[in-house]
Amino acid sequence: MLVFAHRGHHVVFPENTLQAFDAAVRVGADGIETDVRMSRDGVPVLFHDEKVKGRPIADLARQDIAHLAGYPIPSLNDALLRFPKMIWNIEIKAPAAIGAVLQALNAFASTHRIIVTSFRHDLVAQCARCAPVPAGLLLSYAPADLPALLNTYDEAKWLRTLVWDQRVLTPTLLRQARAARWWNFVYDVADPDSLRLLAAHGVDAVITDRPDWVPAELRQPAVPAAPASTPKPPGTSDR
Repeated sequence: MLVFAHRGHHVVFPENTLQAFDAAVRVGADGIETDVRMSRDGVPVLFHDEKVKGRPIADLARQDIAHLAGYPIPSLNDALLRFPKMIWNIEIKAPAAIGAVLQALNAFASTHRIIVTSFRHDLVAQCARCAPVPAGLLLSYAPADLPALLNTYDEAKWLRTLVWDQRVLTPTLLRQARAARWWNFVYDVADPDSLRLLAAHGVDAVITDRPDWVPAELRQPAVPAAPASTPKPPGTSDR
């Protein structure tokens, strides 16, 4: 099971900063999950919230965001260049960032391991069509008909990952996804018992605020078999 540090290892440093990413490397995370928005001056900044001190990120230059936040704000390129060996889960938070993300994906696809995700499934599908990088659908709800949802993306070759909220994923949904040859990541996981349970059920990756709490024996890639033509999430391998 792969381990992604949620916004870096932000227990010790501000989230989505180079320091938090460096801390994630030090505690042995396989990858880093981060959030991308577009600043007013056209920089794809790594920032989760829509606003800082009540002001929209989209209305602020990168320097102003850093001033209000109280710490340096990295760009997407800053992070990718600084940590080329990590697996990157890039979550698109705002439609305005799609162009810059696609530029980065095309620039780094041959040298970095990247998966792009979003709650905006239209943006994920666009990335899957335009860049040779695995993509994933973020799910905060349990689909009424998961097979039907997955069938709508049959033609999207690079879109084969589901990123579940731990609170909605059930063994039935996981079995359906695996039967359809989709990979399954789970976010909002922290305690060791939940991590062990998810590993036992064959989840492929977890996105956690506490990458330092993941037992060493769980840090083994485990993914369903897939046709050779199906792109895999970065860092995974067939059983």
